[in-house]
Amino acid sequence: MFYFRLFFYVILLGSFPSFVFANPETIISLMSIKDKVNSLQEQGAKSEDIVVVWDCHGVITAQGTPKKSVESTLNPDVFTVLDYLNAGGVSQVISTAWHNPYEVQKDLLRLQVAPYFEAENIERRNLEIVTLGKNKFLEGHKIGRITALREHEDFPSPYFRKKAFGAEWCFPGNNFKHIIFVDDDRRNLEIFEKDFKETIYYNSEEDMEKLTLYHFSPSMVKPNPNPRYATFPSNSSSDDENSDEF
Repeated sequence: MFYFRLFFYVILLGSFPSFVFANPETIISLMSIKDKVNSLQEQGAKSEDIVVVWDCHGVITAQGTPKKSVESTLNPDVFTVLDYLNAGGVSQVISTAWHNPYEVQKDLLRLQVAPYFEAENIERRNLEIVTLGKNKFLEGHKIGRITALREHEDFPSPYFRKKAFGAEWCFPGNNFKHIIFVDDDRRNLEIFEKDFKETIYYNSEEDMEKLTLYHFSPSMVKPNPNPRYATFPSNSSSDDENSDEF
């Protein structure tokens, strides 16, 4: 009976290739992005074939949700990673879901991050309607290489969660072979993974190997009296269904 069930399971997986997923990896440090890029390059990947798609709130900034009463601060290692990627010629994009991307730009100007994404001195523009991916009608804002995209609908969502198309909008015609997306909200990771199949980077299931998904969760590390060792909670998640992270 055991072997019969095993055989049936293997046949089932072989019959439905759409069950192959990228499986987001939880990271506690942004240095994991640097390590991943370095690993890809050691394996022969060219810098021009790699793009890193950043979430803003909760990844670049330490605050998952912007609040007028709290001034945003940077997460550790942000400049170290940005400088490393810039020096290596790796493309970078910010894809934010926040309903007002110009607030994102204002924050990043103050934090001196905007120049890394060519987002200084950009004038406010009206919502743009664009066709990206495989004839996907979207609308959004592009501020340098800060993007905010959503479905073009009669009654659109106030938030911009079509993050998988940000790289193409910023780098049209560049068929990246390695796409690294980092976000602190699992919903955005799930949407990105689903939408990836609608991008220009995907043609078959094998192309899912191009995608690396990182769930950034520095809170997974608990204070430890012995600083040499980090401890992890057994059942910890900051991503409940009502999360306001963007």
